[in-house]
Amino acid sequence: MRIGVILQSEDSRQSAGVRIRYDRLRPWLVARGHTLDLMPIETIDPSHPLAYEVYLFCKCHDIRSLLLADAMKAAGASVGIDLFDDYYTQTSNSRFVHMRDWLRAIRPDLSFALCSTAAMRDRLDAVLSGVPLHILNDPYEQFDAEAIGQAVAHNMDRARQTRQLDIGWFGMGDNPHFPLGLHDLTAHGEAIRLVRRAGYRPRLTILTNRRALSADGLEMISRLGVPYRLEEWSEALEQALIGSSVACLLPVNAQSFSIVKSINRAITTLTGGSQVLSTGFPLYAPLEPFVYRRVDALLADIEAGAPALRQATTASLAQTLSDMADPDIEAGRLSDFLKSLGPRPAQPRPAMARSVGGIVLFGRQSPEPAFSYVRATPSLSVASPFAPPGQDYDVVFQPDPKTGYADLLLSERAVAHLAADVKPFLKPVPKSPRGLRQLPGDALPMRTRLRNGRKPNSHLSVDLSQYADTMRTILRLLGDLFPAAEVFVSETGAPFTTQRPGSRDPRRGVADSAPASPPFSGRATR
Repeated sequence: MRIGVILQSEDSRQSAGVRIRYDRLRPWLVARGHTLDLMPIETIDPSHPLAYEVYLFCKCHDIRSLLLADAMKAAGASVGIDLFDDYYTQTSNSRFVHMRDWLRAIRPDLSFALCSTAAMRDRLDAVLSGVPLHILNDPYEQFDAEAIGQAVAHNMDRARQTRQLDIGWFGMGDNPHFPLGLHDLTAHGEAIRLVRRAGYRPRLTILTNRRALSADGLEMISRLGVPYRLEEWSEALEQALIGSSVACLLPVNAQSFSIVKSINRAITTLTGGSQVLSTGFPLYAPLEPFVYRRVDALLADIEAGAPALRQATTASLAQTLSDMADPDIEAGRLSDFLKSLGPRPAQPRPAMARSVGGIVLFGRQSPEPAFSYVRATPSLSVASPFAPPGQDYDVVFQPDPKTGYADLLLSERAVAHLAADVKPFLKPVPKSPRGLRQLPGDALPMRTRLRNGRKPNSHLSVDLSQYADTMRTILRLLGDLFPAAEVFVSETGAPFTTQRPGSRDPRRGVADSAPASPPFSGRATR
């Protein structure tokens, strides 16, 4: 089986999720006769024939993944997504509206989805009903019982002789959406300070990303009240830190985002030869009895020379990890799961979808590569009144002060697929270098006439007030202009809500008459 993992960018190869999951699983999948290739989405030629039986998207939350998934499903490939973090089920959080819309939009093309914890699976069941979900546990890199035992013994002896307790903390120190990382470390810093009560001197080493080391981040660290050493994270330094630390402090807060996270940091710590001290939410409970919840219990075991992780307990740890972190077992489970999906027959697409590929309606915000990507496909690009200027869109709205409605400027590509009953209303655009044609706004059916839209230099609040109704009107308009076409919306602007409580399936489009405002999501069919 050929498996293609599609990444958000080339830099994503170095992310923890990709390194821990796919780099570690690849040799074990290869041993089972599979191939697994990592492909940044910008490297995929949309016109190139598909070469894999299974495609898996990782954190690709823009229009490119929607178009690719649609084409992959039509070609008979199995399409999946790996949902590392929960940005999808917190419906009261407006910052993730665009991600929830993306998930609804890609949902019809999915054959399966992956996640890393049972808690995450339970949440996803509510939003991906009917999509097979597989828990892919993050595997350890290696398990060397002798090396683990030696590291523990060496660090414990040093601690008792010097009365210095080396403690490590590693990971992403910040998150653009949630207080994590250094926030958790400083909030649970008391666990480090309590070391002094047992007659030890605590020494903390912090490995984190450069972005987290802002003035605020450094100020938080300074409030810990213990000696510390601070370095920029690297994989090699992480391994060295774990191997030289008596314990690693892994605090977990109880916010909704954190309690469904993977337990890979604790697994990495244990297999690297260090004790786990985890205060706060009991995320690492599956690894008991190898996780300390109180620093006094850790210190007592150090004094007794019998810590939870030691040479005598490595066999028990290996047994514990066999069910949740063994790369050979996880590769086998993933292989069996993918095989159980069975082959997917190719699905013939409507005539227009075959020739056009779809219609992409650009909202207020899209990643820059999305424009060039869409231009490289047969898809038609439509600029909503909120879309960034300066792109060669196939359909553009132009205010007409005389009628109060927006006229449409259409490229030759768009005109070729225009509904026959609309073409008589077309007018040439004098001296147009692109051969644009104009469709007067007042010539359209009343329900699809678009008023001139936002005023120039309008503020975010104006966009928010007009966005949903304007985009729904455009959806109806596109349904009249391009019958049977599938519409995809390119929008990564977090504040823009397109789904209302109690609304029906957004992929059904907008009803001609409805008592309540129908939904508008990232994808619709007519």
